[in-house]
Amino acid sequence: MSQDQTRFDTILNALVEEFSGDGCEILTAEGELYARIVVEEPDRSTVMMDLNLNTLARQIDRRMK
Repeated sequence: MSQDQTRFDTILNALVEEFSGDGCEILTAEGELYARIVVEEPDRSTVMMDLNLNTLARQIDRRMK
């Protein structure tokens, strides 16, 4: 963690890196980051959910305090 980066920012960056590394599309909506979870089927793709990474990072940060 760099000196000017908060624990929340470190957690959020790690979540983005992990979810994008797993092939999830990272979206921004209303200033929040989301990981789009998609199921690939032979004939189509189905969006299962958009996971709010900011909320998840806040929950992890709060739990670590």
